[in-house]
Amino acid sequence: MKKPFFLITLFISFMLSLSGCTIIKENKPGDAKIIAEKDFGISEILVVSVGSSTTEFMLETPRRYVIYVLGLNDNEEEVFVIVPALKSQEPCSVPWPFVKTFREIVEQLNSSSENVVLPEDKFEKVEFIDNPQLMKLYNNQIEISDLDVMLMITYMDYSIVQINNEVLIYSKDPNATNKKD
Repeated sequence: MKKPFFLITLFISFMLSLSGCTIIKENKPGDAKIIAEKDFGISEILVVSVGSSTTEFMLETPRRYVIYVLGLNDNEEEVFVIVPALKSQEPCSVPWPFVKTFREIVEQLNSSSENVVLPEDKFEKVEFIDNPQLMKLYNNQIEISDLDVMLMITYMDYSIVQINNEVLIYSKDPNATNKKD
């Protein structure tokens, strides 16, 4: 009677320790925010978005998903930080890949409609998509090979990409017009 109980207890303990290993060794969006603030001087977080393991911004292996953090430093300059899922890998700051700043892109998006499309208090709903298959699922109007940057900004029914150094805004709304600069 004691032996099966001991084996079951040992098995459960082993499984719990395995599940804890992955969780402890991985960064989550909350961790990424803290890293961006402490290590990269971000004083205001604009967007936190989970990316994929196929991102072209991370070259380290093993590759897991990444967490993108976009924010402002004390000088109101945008800082784009990439935090790998694995805590053993170093986070880094990379140049914002679009020809316009995020705030300029939001201004362009908001000017594409009579109403404000993306107010600042909704920035947390913005997603960065870095996987070509997901981009195509989200917006089948774009040709992936035409993209300058393998990153799509999405918010509600809008997708934003860069092609030929132009920021293009697409809408799933049939009444909206897709807009360049």
